[in-house]
Amino acid sequence: MIAGEQFGRGSPRDWATKGLYIIGVRAVLAISFHSNFRANLIKVGILPIKIDSQVYDHLAGSESFSIEVPQSTGLIPKAEVTITADSSFLCAGQALLENEYEAKLLVNGGLLSQTFQSLK
Repeated sequence: MIAGEQFGRGSPRDWATKGLYIIGVRAVLAISFHSNFRANLIKVGILPIKIDSQVYDHLAGSESFSIEVPQSTGLIPKAEVTITADSSFLCAGQALLENEYEAKLLVNGGLLSQTFQSLK
């Protein structure tokens, strides 16, 4: 999903993130995120990725995206990710994970999934 600046500003943030997950969104590309919404995205297993405003201006919204995390480091806080759009347009983005807990939470598929896994 592509978003603009201050994505997630407003009061129904927690329900909005659940809706995104239900429709199949697994990553959101945005210039900036509201801090609570960013955290809520991670809790449901959606990766918030910060992109440059110039990259955002070149996107039409109809592209198919592939996001590649460096294999050497894996998904870590502030990791640089490579974004490919329609197999031709390349740009870099930053995974907006603040700490190791958020990275682990996202790798485990979100808070609910992580909780179920710990019960096994």
